[in-house]
Amino acid sequence: MKRKGRPRKLEKHIKTDLKLNKRDKNKREKAKKSIDQSEIAEICKLPLEEMKEKALSLDISQQETIYQLLSQPPNWIKETANLHENFPDLSKSLPSHQKVSSKITHIISSIMISAGDVMPPNPQTVQILTEYIHKFIKAESLLPPNELKEKYSKLYKKLQDSKDLEKEIAFEDELEEESDEEMKEMDREANLSFERLEFNDLRTKDMNPEEYQQFSACRRTNFNSLGKKKFLKWSSCQHSFELLAQVAWEKIYSMAENAIRKRNHEGKLTIQSTAITPEELELV
Repeated sequence: MKRKGRPRKLEKHIKTDLKLNKRDKNKREKAKKSIDQSEIAEICKLPLEEMKEKALSLDISQQETIYQLLSQPPNWIKETANLHENFPDLSKSLPSHQKVSSKITHIISSIMISAGDVMPPNPQTVQILTEYIHKFIKAESLLPPNELKEKYSKLYKKLQDSKDLEKEIAFEDELEEESDEEMKEMDREANLSFERLEFNDLRTKDMNPEEYQQFSACRRTNFNSLGKKKFLKWSSCQHSFELLAQVAWEKIYSMAENAIRKRNHEGKLTIQSTAITPEELELV
């Protein structure tokens, strides 16, 4: 005896329609909850108390969007120098892996800015560089600790010297023992440091106090702020946290710096008006 009711084809169509309706509903809800940078800019123009009140009224997805956007210094930072202080607890609502990811984005963006990129950097460039650095550090960590120290002996020496503040270097005696090749390398590093100092002086000359505050914060940012446990987990490393953290910083800095140098025929560091693009990063 045949079962009475709706034909199977009709049931199939109904189920399909329900799925489509549910998908459209999710899209509408997502669009409704989304918040763009212009809306955040308007929030930042509010008085402090109203700003905090508005922040508390946002849902989790909107808070996450703001937190991710603020992980890079915004173009409209002039509106309020205390922007991060006005949203102090937004990161608490994010899952731990998203907090680490956002922190990594902030660190890499800050290093790029300190090297000469605009504020904020191109998000796509930051993402590409993040993926590259992750793979690069993971590959370097496969070396045994002693080989890693030997490969990055200069960085390792700097780390050791910075820990030993009472160490005295007899510079004259040291010069006599240096080979010609080592002396040339020392001169090259000295010239590079001087060029970077001049470049930073040029960049900060016309900054207002808020911009200078943000730039200084970027220059102080490094992977040590992430913490040993989180850095090793993110990079899939098992050892040499301090050295690998410094290697990562140097790699990001030099790649951003070289991308800027390639923008002019003389290979000099110049003030930029546009962010480093993914295509320019690929050429480094």
